[in-house]
Amino acid sequence: MARTCLITGITGQDGSYLAAMLVAKGYQVHGIVRRVALQDPEHRLTRLRAVRDRVTLHAASPVPDKDLCRPAEVNILQADCAKAHDKLGWRHQTGFESLVWEMVEADCRALRVADRLCALKLATA
Repeated sequence: MARTCLITGITGQDGSYLAAMLVAKGYQVHGIVRRVALQDPEHRLTRLRAVRDRVTLHAASPVPDKDLCRPAEVNILQADCAKAHDKLGWRHQTGFESLVWEMVEADCRALRVADRLCALKLATA
């Protein structure tokens, strides 16, 4: 039995190369494309010409959940840790590296949840 994979972004450069490689290895390849790509395949599926007849495309518009996203930049920091230190005697308990790891782990957990939600939405569509 052939292995099966699902590629999001299959019409892009990386996705189309991955699809071709996996098809050549005997995988059953499924790809998520925007609905408009299926309406205009001549222009929007050009990178998949070599494997188009050997992949199964699914129309979907994956939209990230806003609750799982946060800005990449913080433009304004409104707290003044010097005041917290001087007036309240506050001392940080988490070092910079630990804080970064906490943020990375939280993002990874959120992405796993988002992937599962997206898969559930596709399965019920």
